[in-house]
Amino acid sequence: MSITGSEDVPASYGTAAGFPRFLPVSSSGSAVFFEWLVGRTALARRIGTGFFPPVGALAGIADFLDRACSISEVRRTVWDANWSSVFPCANGSASDILTQQAVHGIPIADVPGTKTSPIDATIGVSKSQGRRYQTLYILNCNLAPHAPTTSANPFASFVLLTTLERFLLHIVLGLSSLAILYGLYGTAACLFVTIVFRLLRRLARVTRPPGYLSNNEDMSVCMLVAIHENASTWYLYCGSRAVVDTLLNKSMIHSITSPLGTVLPWFLRALAAFQLAALTFVAAQKGWDGVGLLAPVTVDWATDRLCYTEGRLARSWMRREGVAVTARGFRFSGRTAMLGAIQLLKEKKATSWMDGILAPSPRREVWLARLNGQTDENLMSLEKQLSSRDQAWLELNSGLAYSAADVMRPAFGSPITAEC
Repeated sequence: MSITGSEDVPASYGTAAGFPRFLPVSSSGSAVFFEWLVGRTALARRIGTGFFPPVGALAGIADFLDRACSISEVRRTVWDANWSSVFPCANGSASDILTQQAVHGIPIADVPGTKTSPIDATIGVSKSQGRRYQTLYILNCNLAPHAPTTSANPFASFVLLTTLERFLLHIVLGLSSLAILYGLYGTAACLFVTIVFRLLRRLARVTRPPGYLSNNEDMSVCMLVAIHENASTWYLYCGSRAVVDTLLNKSMIHSITSPLGTVLPWFLRALAAFQLAALTFVAAQKGWDGVGLLAPVTVDWATDRLCYTEGRLARSWMRREGVAVTARGFRFSGRTAMLGAIQLLKEKKATSWMDGILAPSPRREVWLARLNGQTDENLMSLEKQLSSRDQAWLELNSGLAYSAADVMRPAFGSPITAEC
């Protein structure tokens, strides 16, 4: 079986995998689970679940294998500030897992102008009026020098994982036999589901696309990410285009192959139905079968907290791929100063990328022209036509943008020396 994404979709979709031709993304019964599954699978390079699959997970995995899409309906929006493109974030929650690991516990610095400014009175902002504060996290992503590559020692890693998998399967098989001897048939059936799922999971192979962690552009990246245009928390990815483009734009999953071919999703759906029947049987017994089932569920909860946490998954992916991330946090008094600082720091002077966030207007055009250093007569004439209120807005936000850019510059272009 080879499951690949469509390759003839518009570039604005932002991922090589694109949307499948035969099923829409919204067909997923649980978009949140789909987002979580895609992200974990993209980072772990295997179907990312705990040892004991929860109810509904098997059907969701089967749906994922059928569609093999890296974009879910619970998605964030990406604004490429250099190339003025806007697209949905690819790879599910993969970038969000890495981002939360990078920004965890970092302090938030107030940029100049976050406190009340005297010019606010000129444009009609009182001290008592609540400001709409914006938080911006700058994530500088790079391939660390002299870092191990993906194929640094694949044999040792494969042997270790295979040995551990076999050991756990033998333990679960023994527990299943013991449960049958004591009459805990529902518990034994649920353990049997775990064994079969782990075997099917081992048969599935997740392969990377040819352009994985590679770059064909000399320009560094500058991509702004948020859940929507009116968000209050933003993430600015800069640094290596190979890393950021792989996380946000390109699909990290090229194909999922299995010797079972297209039968694998049907096996998983049948296994999901059998698991539901076993759990219903356990609930109907109201006896020791439920107590027996509680033991593997508790063990699965403990192992998931120890071995399958998202922080561990993120650190493992960065160490394996040689990726390093540093993060800084800043707080702004509004979106305009934040967007202006980004416009000053990025390489290309294109401005249409922010049209959906800050609507085009005469004062915005004059403001952006001032930030870009343009002084032609048409802009000078347009500036003279602005009202006194717009003139005050222009002076305030130009000064705030330059001040914020000076504070953000070290974080925007800081060299990467260690993993987060």
